[in-house]
Amino acid sequence: MTELPDSRSAASGARVRETGTLVRETGGFVLRCDHGGKLALLLGRTPVDQVEKRVVLTGRLLECGTLEVEAIADAAQVRGG
Repeated sequence: MTELPDSRSAASGARVRETGTLVRETGGFVLRCDHGGKLALLLGRTPVDQVEKRVVLTGRLLECGTLEVEAIADAAQVRGG
């Protein structure tokens, strides 16, 4: 399986994989990325069990710099997370 890039090295529209802490902010959720960045998230569901926890996200990077999340998992349960 091909390793997905993180958002720092990906073009808009690319699938990416990010690891960091899921944080609730006014108006939605963001990922405080392990690499130091912050990424706004577009989520299909409210991740109540993962807020303020370290997670691994996969999704598509939108032009506005938002990550459209396809999957979310606890980082402790993901190999390489």
